[in-house]
Amino acid sequence: MYSPEDVTCPIRHVQMLASSDNLWVNVQDETSPQGVLWDTNNARAWAPFFTRSFPQRDRTSVNAEELRCVYT
Repeated sequence: MYSPEDVTCPIRHVQMLASSDNLWVNVQDETSPQGVLWDTNNARAWAPFFTRSFPQRDRTSVNAEELRCVYT
């Protein structure tokens, strides 16, 4: 795990965040981890994907519950 201030962080641009409740789109001009404002409550920095007018629906996954690896 890297701190956003860590210049050795391999992440160069942050366009989106995912939390357990929502997806957040970076609407800032800044995209570097060192320069991004990380407060998702700041509407000038982050826009929520799910809103009251576009609520989250079913959270079930399209993935299989169990993934099996077969080595050949």
